[in-house]
Amino acid sequence: MAVGAGIDRAVIAGASGDFVILRAGDNGYTVTRTAPTAGEVDSLLNTEFVQFTSSTLALTTGGVSVDNAAPAANQTLTAISSL
Repeated sequence: MAVGAGIDRAVIAGASGDFVILRAGDNGYTVTRTAPTAGEVDSLLNTEFVQFTSSTLALTTGGVSVDNAAPAANQTLTAISSL
């Protein structure tokens, strides 16, 4: 499954614990069913989220940076996402 610009979500029928997700190159992932019957493999490209019946997982959320690379103890930081 290859998708375009924006936020993309793959919907997988089954619980997340029944699958293994592996990175497959730049912005690519394979989602392999391991239980109750193994073998089903889905290839995802440029997909940010995978939604299972039990949960939703973020695959890639772009770059995240903080406003201070060397913060002091107990300092509040601001996180900035490029998603």
